[in-house]
Amino acid sequence: MAVTADFDPSRYYELASRLMHESQATEAALRTGINRFYLACMLAAQVGLMRGRWQPIPSRAEVRYVDIERELRQRGKRSLERGLHTLRQHRVHADYHLYTRPDETNDGCDVCSSRHSVGLAAAVDRALATDIQALSGTLFPNLSRL
Repeated sequence: MAVTADFDPSRYYELASRLMHESQATEAALRTGINRFYLACMLAAQVGLMRGRWQPIPSRAEVRYVDIERELRQRGKRSLERGLHTLRQHRVHADYHLYTRPDETNDGCDVCSSRHSVGLAAAVDRALATDIQALSGTLFPNLSRL
């Protein structure tokens, strides 16, 4: 994803926070909030890495999440890389795993697998959204300071 020079990833973070703080947040709002938390963190990492003279692979029109995760890992920022990876898994889950029964899991989805035992495989509920908000709340400021 390309970022314009004046784009501020904190706008996504603020939007996600507002969605999560709505007292009657619907599942759609929670799913959208998870997506925005991930994008805020991923774009903060991209901006921070590029500020530190990182140049993405020039043959690609877009910076891919794997490029960002790889660069964090190569810089020894393993906890940031793992956190971003976890957020990405939850973003994929929130965006794409919509129509399974509580006793089903989506193949290969760690989020579905971990929630399957409590009958919430594809669900996105307040507890899951709160966990993601907490994770992104730790990651975002650190990624912004890269």
